[in-house]
Amino acid sequence: LAESRRTVAWRGAWAVTFAILVGSVLALALGRGLTTDLDRLGRAADQVRRGQPVRSGVDRPDELGRMARGFDAMLDALERQQQAERALREELATSEQRLDRAMTAANEALWSYSSRDRAVTFWARGRSGLGLEGEHTRAGAILSEELWRSLVHPDDMPAFVAALPPGRECGGDIVMDVRVRHTDTAWRT
Repeated sequence: LAESRRTVAWRGAWAVTFAILVGSVLALALGRGLTTDLDRLGRAADQVRRGQPVRSGVDRPDELGRMARGFDAMLDALERQQQAERALREELATSEQRLDRAMTAANEALWSYSSRDRAVTFWARGRSGLGLEGEHTRAGAILSEELWRSLVHPDDMPAFVAALPPGRECGGDIVMDVRVRHTDTAWRT
């Protein structure tokens, strides 16, 4: 009786050990499959962060697969948005070039002010009147607030700034004489 109890105990211990071993191998295999796809999704996210949009490559019927499909859909939407923004920037650049050519042909000076950027863009004769052709190759010469303030004569600055109240776009014509410093250091009206 004691011998048969020991035999049963040993067989039970071996069965439990075998079950634990088989369960561990299965858990490792299942975990490895899950972590492999998680790693793949993580690498895809890292590449997107570096500016290299790639799809996840994960195709599973579970929650991880749903997350990967959402990630890929987000990338598709991002690429569509970037394409639309590129098209708008190209359209804006073309419009700016046409405006600059028209203002040059009309021999008119034009400037615009952005309260958001606190920058002034000089067009055509406004740009050439300041001697900015060599420095600014785009159609409009965009000057930071610090730079355009340095070009306006100190005596004219209060009236000029009053015409450009911060926090709103000009939204209309402002007619005034302002002395500005040309790149040759001469003051011009």
